Amino acid sequence: MKKVAIIGNNNNSGLITDGGRIKIRLYATLLEREGLLSEIIDLFHWIYHPFSLMKKIKKAIKRGDTILIMAGPKGCRTIIPLVNRLNKKKLSRVVFCPLGIGTLDKVVDKLTPHEVTKFLNKENYFGLKDEKMGKHLSKLDLIIPQNDVLTAVYKDFYKIENVKLLSNFRDVEISEKEYPNNNELHIIYASRICQNKGIFDLMNVVGKINKEGNKKVFLNIFGDNQLDENDKKEFESKLSDNIKYLGEISQTEMIDKLKEHDVFCLPTKYHGEGTSGVLIESFIAGTPALISSYSQAHLLVDNEKTGFIYEISNLEDLEKHIIYLLNNKSVLPAVGKAAQQASKKYLYSENKSNFIECITGEKLWKFLL
Repeated sequence: MKKVAIIGNNNNSGLITDGGRIKIRLYATLLEREGLLSEIIDLFHWIYHPFSLMKKIKKAIKRGDTILIMAGPKGCRTIIPLVNRLNKKKLSRVVFCPLGIGTLDKVVDKLTPHEVTKFLNKENYFGLKDEKMGKHLSKLDLIIPQNDVLTAVYKDFYKIENVKLLSNFRDVEISEKEYPNNNELHIIYASRICQNKGIFDLMNVVGKINKEGNKKVFLNIFGDNQLDENDKKEFESKLSDNIKYLGEISQTEMIDKLKEHDVFCLPTKYHGEGTSGVLIESFIAGTPALISSYSQAHLLVDNEKTGFIYEISNLEDLEKHIIYLLNNKSVLPAVGKAAQQASKKYLYSENKSNFIECITGEKLWKFLL
């Protein structure tokens, strides 16, 4: 039976809340369901045991397993050359699934958000090159970015053709959502809690609106708190009856929790933000999303039709949008239902055949015989 060895951070099998690790476990589960064997070669603290990691990868290659690289933006730049070197005899099929924007993260890390948008849309590469990594990528059997923008830029920037779109997806079914029409706005933030995800912008704006108004905006925060000690103190000082931190939430609970809120907010400032898994889940839940105008925002959200986009890092614009949604809750059902309709392309049922073919190089029907 064909086996797939997934190289990625599995958090030592502990609780996970970030999109990359969720995706790793989802892929492992689905591969098993479709009749393949899967193994996760865990990158958790791999830097402390590099020889053990190499031994595991070498063993998987000798078995002729498919090697699926799902290392994060930093780790993938080390793992891809390592796998290529260990797979010189081409004993294994090797596939790279970029998390975030993958190898491009380091390339664009000095650019402004506006410049990153231009870069990812192939308008201007600002003289940047990554030729050595391009050679490593060209040796892979396939690269599977999660949206059209990344697929196009990988081909064009690296001058390679071994790239194919595999949409970020969730293995769920769509169900109806209720839209309460009252004078309160309940916002959910569900992501890693760190500076570049924009959590302080959101807390500051909600706090300001409630201080100046009648405290009708509520913010529930979920996620792994990755702030340093000083930032944690600031974070805790901003909590109140209207702004609550409710800890981490399991993947199985996410869509139901999103349905309990009026709006999902993604105030990210991160230049490498990709097709956020929780954003997709908000579409599936029918909960309208309010997101910053990061590089791929307009690819994912049709502004004022399937969600709302505000100018990245602009607190006044974020405040304007939240106040608008508070005072115009009647617009939310139509937007939420349109988002649900658009979310069908993010369901596993729509991506199953492509998923199996991309990773194994073979058609799904072969595993059903």
